[in-house]
Order: sequence, then C-alpha cells, then structure tokens
Amino acid sequence: MNPDIEHSESTIEDFHRKFEKLFTYDDSDVTFDRVLPRVSEDDEGGQCFQNVACQRSPNHSKFIPLEMFRIAHLPENHRDYDLYELLKVVADLTVKVKAKADRTFRSRMRYTRMHTGCGRLWNMIKYTDGVNQLGQPHRGSSKTCRCFRCRYSDKPSHIWWEIYVETAANLALDDKDKNLSTCVFFYNSSDSPKFVVDDVTVHGVHRDINTCMLKCTTCKPRLAEKIEQLWRRFDDVWHRVHEKYAGSAEKLAFLVSHPLGSSKHVSVGVWGGTYQSENDIIDESQSLTYSPCTCSDSYGAYIYIVGYEWGLGGWHQLNKLELKY
Repeated sequence: MNPDIEHSESTIEDFHRKFEKLFTYDDSDVTFDRVLPRVSEDDEGGQCFQNVACQRSPNHSKFIPLEMFRIAHLPENHRDYDLYELLKVVADLTVKVKAKADRTFRSRMRYTRMHTGCGRLWNMIKYTDGVNQLGQPHRGSSKTCRCFRCRYSDKPSHIWWEIYVETAANLALDDKDKNLSTCVFFYNSSDSPKFVVDDVTVHGVHRDINTCMLKCTTCKPRLAEKIEQLWRRFDDVWHRVHEKYAGSAEKLAFLVSHPLGSSKHVSVGVWGGTYQSENDIIDESQSLTYSPCTCSDSYGAYIYIVGYEWGLGGWHQLNKLELKY
C-alpha cells in the first residue's frame, strides 16, 4: 500500500486533486478475460492498459482493480465500513456487456471499440412450468427454459430465470437486435469464478433517456441463488449508508466498470451538480456532471452518488450522466 495514503484530505475535492498522485499502480500484469476475448486475436484485447490508446483516460491510472480496493482508498471523511460494503455490493451488481463483434455489427458502429460496455442487475423473475413466483403465466407462453442449451435439448429445464440488466441505449444498435450480446456476471478479478450468459435479447429501449433493458435467460440455479443473496445485501446496506450521508453537503461519486473489457475496476470522485439540457425530451430528465475517471468501455456503467436521493439511476454515456427519478 502506498504510504502516502495516510495523508489527510479535508474534503472530497482535496482528495480528488491528490488522487492520481496517491493511487497509481502497476497494471503491467493485468489479465484479461480468456474465456471471452474482446474481439479477435488480431485486436488489442490482450494488451495492458498502458499499451492501449484510450480517448477517455489515456493512462487509466485512476482505475483501481476491485480486488485491490480497500477502505483507505476512500476519502478520509468517507472511510466508513457500511459505505465500503455498499461499494462492494454495487460492484457485484455490475455486469459486463459484450456485443458480438461480427462484421455486420462492427460496420454499424460509430466507434470500433464500442463493442464492450457495462450494465447493472435490475431484476430477476423465476419461472416454474411457465408460471412465475407471483402466479402469472409467461408472456411468451413458454413452459420450459428457452436458453440455448434447453432450446435444443430433449429434456429442457422446467425451472428457469429471466435476469434483467439495465444499461445505456447506445449499446443496443437496433431495438430489434436479438442475441447480439453476452452478459458476464461476477467478473470481479482475473481469476474469479464468473457466469457467462449468451442468451441475451433486447427487452426494451428508450433512446430519449438513453436506457436499455437486456433480458438474460438461464437455468443455472447457482447464478440465481447468488443474485438473490445479492439483492438482500444491497437493500440492507443501502439504507444504512443513505441514512448516514443523505444530509451531507459533499457528494462522493464512484463507478465500477470493465475498462478495456478487463475485470472490474473502481474509480472515485465527486459530483459536479445538475443541469437541464436544451435537448432533453423528457422534462424530468436531467444531467449530472461527475469526476470519476471513465473509459470507452465504461458505457452503461452505473454511477452512484452517495447519499443523493432514493431512486437515483444513472448511466455513464459520453460526457454526462443521465438521471432517472
């Protein structure tokens, strides 16, 4: 641990100004996803952060690997164990969204590297023989799991889950795109066990507020059990943190993402206030400036403002954060 980390920062702003000096790290041994290469063997997916040109963050020095993140990386007046636990839970909620990089897909991209992004777990529905836990029939009248494995199996599972992942609309090229994406859950470090779901469809897109919902179909009980436990942890710790920081004048902002398609990294900063865009279509849609460093592959990552308001939702897109109330 850098010994300078013990220096006191009286405010979040002071902390942010010193952040690059205090929390640089050697990322020369970063290991990327070996199961799902970023694009192809002739692409830049195997290179480390310092060897890849990135328009958003040239040296990625402010990204801290999740596995290395400690409570001391928070500003001194925010070094709270409940807040630290919340950050860890938010990290678990973060999902890597990988669009399949076929030629048609890449030719339609405005930026060649925008085939990887992030999202967050939003909801999960369990079905048994075509009926969910509320007693409602499946909207598609399915009686068995429709994941790839079950779809072509003589014995498809009669129990399955539909997992919804919220992300930015600019990761969905077409509202009717089907199976364009792969969602990778719990890719917290290079050697952590992760769940890969290939059966992903676009459930809905609202481009006016830059929101997209992906639906992942799976019959993996271990994945579903882990998500259920995660919901309970999040609900508990979020309320505790909100009660502590709701009245705070200083708003800490943090983001968990998969920069350059790697395992999860954390960036910390401050919020810079809200403003109304002249081009906003929906009256309630506002924008929020923020300082945590981002990467091209941070698109869709959820940015958390500690102690802001219940129901806050935000997705990193270009240079601002879209809020949803």
